Amino acid sequence: MAIPGYPDGFRNVVREKRVKEWLRKRSTSENRVKDAFLGLEWNLAREPDDGMCIEDERMAYVQYADPVARTPSLWAVYTFDERTVRIISVKVVETN
Repeated sequence: MAIPGYPDGFRNVVREKRVKEWLRKRSTSENRVKDAFLGLEWNLAREPDDGMCIEDERMAYVQYADPVARTPSLWAVYTFDERTVRIISVKVVETN
């Protein structure tokens, strides 16, 4: 479903201040956290309702690790409306 004025129906993604700080502190070229996070944003901008409702309007989304790309699993808490996804919190989850 396309949103008028938005390319291909993508929503704007807004990072809360603590998410920006989290990303800055944890991103290195070795751990691929930033790459995984950009993928998370890409997914949520297109399909934010793929997450699971956890509280009122808050959603949770799990992006699983990709061993080929060497990206970690991420868990995110966010809200969204028809134009914007607001990422409230994100965490790297270690998987075996």
